[in-house]
Amino acid sequence: MQSLGHLTLGGLQQIVALKSVLNHGLSAQLKAAFPNLPTLTKPVYLPSLVALHPFWVSGFITGDGSFHVSISPKNYVLPAMTIQSYDRELLLLKKIHEFFGFGGIYISGNKVDYKVAKFSYLLSLISHFNSYPVGGLKLYNYNIWVEILELISWATISFNCRRFC
Repeated sequence: MQSLGHLTLGGLQQIVALKSVLNHGLSAQLKAAFPNLPTLTKPVYLPSLVALHPFWVSGFITGDGSFHVSISPKNYVLPAMTIQSYDRELLLLKKIHEFFGFGGIYISGNKVDYKVAKFSYLLSLISHFNSYPVGGLKLYNYNIWVEILELISWATISFNCRRFC
């Protein structure tokens, strides 16, 4: 930026060309404004054969994962953990799926999700994140999510005890 190259037409074209390979690419308006940009291609991601490190997985989930709860139309509480990405990250999400050994991969158009929703698997995630915590604001959200899971667990125990004890 100190060379001020971004203030020239060539510098602007280079910036727009680089933007074309980011997640959302170029808008129709930018494509129309810069029809003769050089074609850049993003390299294909090939995950390493080395096992994922648990702290790396937690860090990735800190950035790209979400801990969420939805309520079904019949008032069922449905907690889940999801990592949402683009289809070019499919191999990485499969590797994370292999790392945990549970959950599922869901593809819709160019979007790919790794999702864990089964309650026993969510409890396994808690065990993982107790040893390898998420960071930043995600930790605050994670702690609320865990509290909800604990409430569900206690409610299930109380309900089953009322019915069968």
